[in-house]
Amino acid sequence: MSRDRVIRLTVYFVLLVACCVGGGGVRADIILLLSDDQLQKADSYLASQRPESDYRQATNSAIVLATTENKSFPQAHYDLAVLLSKSPKLDETAWEIVFHLEQAAAGGYQAEACHTNLGQIYISAGKMEEAVDHLQHVAQTQPGMRLKMARALLAMGKKKLARTHAEQALAELDLLRKSAKPGSRHELDWIASLEFLERFDEAIEFLRGRHADNAAYAAKLLGRVYSTSASVARREKDVIAEAQRLCRALEYDPDQEQAVQQVFALQQRMDGLPEATVDRVQDIWAAAAWTAQVHLVVGSSWFQNGFSSAAVRHLEQAYRQEPNNAAVLNNLAWFLSHGHRPDLQRSLQIANELIVKFPLRAEFRETRGQIYALMEQWEQAQADLKAALPVLETHRPLHVTLAKVYEELGMRAQAGIHQATAEKLARTRKSGQ
Repeated sequence: MSRDRVIRLTVYFVLLVACCVGGGGVRADIILLLSDDQLQKADSYLASQRPESDYRQATNSAIVLATTENKSFPQAHYDLAVLLSKSPKLDETAWEIVFHLEQAAAGGYQAEACHTNLGQIYISAGKMEEAVDHLQHVAQTQPGMRLKMARALLAMGKKKLARTHAEQALAELDLLRKSAKPGSRHELDWIASLEFLERFDEAIEFLRGRHADNAAYAAKLLGRVYSTSASVARREKDVIAEAQRLCRALEYDPDQEQAVQQVFALQQRMDGLPEATVDRVQDIWAAAAWTAQVHLVVGSSWFQNGFSSAAVRHLEQAYRQEPNNAAVLNNLAWFLSHGHRPDLQRSLQIANELIVKFPLRAEFRETRGQIYALMEQWEQAQADLKAALPVLETHRPLHVTLAKVYEELGMRAQAGIHQATAEKLARTRKSGQ
């Protein structure tokens, strides 16, 4: 075939993709499930090109055959999909991958791999009907894919059918995981099936048994299971159960981001709940065996939501665990001084400790200066706030307090300067400049 023919087909392919593939969002982190042999084939394609060749040139040998007018070569479509999956800009090539996998599947080449990957790509793109169309081809041989199909069916509102497939997947995976090594893909999918079917107690009991053998592995999964079960408690409007399950989720896995977000969401719902329920939730979380970082994050969120006493309880817990943590010390000092029931002496004690440990941090001098101002110790407040000013010159609260301090000290000219600066910063912030 002539070089001109290769070039014409390459251009034709690019135009074809632009016209036929269509839009729609898909995540950039989709990954084709490739066998070692397929990866080697993709690598050999790339290795056959000159080192200076760009990515598009590296795919030309497959592009020549992979066109809609050449459906006799489904392998070329599959090989091109494999190559495109190695693109450094996967988000831009995702729908090209879909196009060529569809062509390969239609031609019967590597059909199971095509349907498996297409199903997962469509799930990532939120196209559940298309995902089910492909996953049903592989559900019989891959129970993990049957579970994914069940999730897609649930998203489509087909609850009964989704449950039927999930139960079948669970039974199949139970047999497979018993003959596999601990921590296998079958075991992970089996646990996920229990979660999907909301059989949380079984999953938790199993994972607690695993905890002795592989604590890190089990803890991550226990955090996820408890987080998922908390979502069910919220659906059932059982606030106490929700709080308890989130407590356990973060005890097992402090990095469980979903659980942290669920905590924030529950905190924001506190205003509409009975006082006794709010108190109970606060007691559960304040006594939790969480890390200092989790107590810091949850306590700070309590403060932002207007529950300063609960915030202090968490920060005191964090302080006992990590007394040299700058963020813990600073937030504790602030919460103690700016809560509904201020404890200025204790706040000043923490602020003094903070500055001894971190003497060069301007923001901590500002914290103590604000506390001194609340205590009406104007000269000490002036010294700390003035020291912080060169670093925090655009921090409006600093100028507001300095204006007050200078007014109390009878230095009205200085007070006026800082008052004007505070007003200017407020206008700038309001205008979004």
